[in-house]
Amino acid sequence: MEPPFAVRDPRISLDTDSMTYRPGQQAEIRARLRDEHGKPLEKADAYALLAHDGQVVASVPLAADENGGGLFHAKTGVLAEGDYEVRVAVDGVPDSEIKARANFRVAAMDSGELTDLGCDEPLLRQLAANANGAYFREENLGDVVAQIAPLSSGHIIESETVLWQSYWWFSFVIGLLTAEWILRKRAGLL
Repeated sequence: MEPPFAVRDPRISLDTDSMTYRPGQQAEIRARLRDEHGKPLEKADAYALLAHDGQVVASVPLAADENGGGLFHAKTGVLAEGDYEVRVAVDGVPDSEIKARANFRVAAMDSGELTDLGCDEPLLRQLAANANGAYFREENLGDVVAQIAPLSSGHIIESETVLWQSYWWFSFVIGLLTAEWILRKRAGLL
């Protein structure tokens, strides 16, 4: 299943691969083109118009996907800092019929903590193997249920400790949170 498009109008569905980029990166643009009857356009001369801070700075040709279905791709050049807007122009289609606009921002990351938010699947597999566990992707949720089914045959014993009525536990938790805040502040992550 393909990822959903960020914006759509009757003629164009449009998306970029991210909402934020770092300076020097390139943006991947996806567009699905349709004719006036809503059927996919297989062949079209289409361009992604890239506007930086309100002024068009690039026209990138959209290439048709080999699987068809009216899907087109393009990759921008290296991006400078600022706010960008992407729209599509198709030869033979009036600009008044194309209303879809996708926006993204190019900015330097302020904090080292949120620099890379992508999934590092090889690292997750290695961590699971080192812990004698297993790594599952979200589409394999049924496998997780089958894997933990034998664990559900035991008895669960629950006991409640009301932290706000236990001075020692409450102090311990507040101390841990304070220590984390101090360490993160010293590391420059706040």
